[in-house]
Amino acid sequence: MRSVYHIMAMVCIIVTLTVAGLAIWLSAAGRLSVANRDVIGRMIRGRELFDPPGSETTTQPATTRQAPPAAARTDLEMSEKAIERTELLTSRSRAELDHQRRQLETLGKRIEAERAALANERIAFADEIEAARR
Repeated sequence: MRSVYHIMAMVCIIVTLTVAGLAIWLSAAGRLSVANRDVIGRMIRGRELFDPPGSETTTQPATTRQAPPAAARTDLEMSEKAIERTELLTSRSRAELDHQRRQLETLGKRIEAERAALANERIAFADEIEAARR
């Protein structure tokens, strides 16, 4: 039992040193700023990343709303652009399909006309052969 305790203690120490080393490396690389630490702390504690509407204490009228964070606005703009891009691609695909359908109809009409001309030529040829035999 004592060896299990020592192994668990050693694992805890290693994990703690690893997390501390990671935090130091992130700080030295400039990737762990004060704002990032606050966000990470809120995430670990299970709190919201930004205050929900109505939680702020202000003297402004209740009809004003807090602007969403810049990241949420850019996400919204990106999703709107993605929807617009999808709609443009869909309309382009529809136009291409309509064009191909019209081409198929044109080719079908031309094939039918050529078949009718060939049938007429066969009939005329058969009539010539019949006339030559008489």
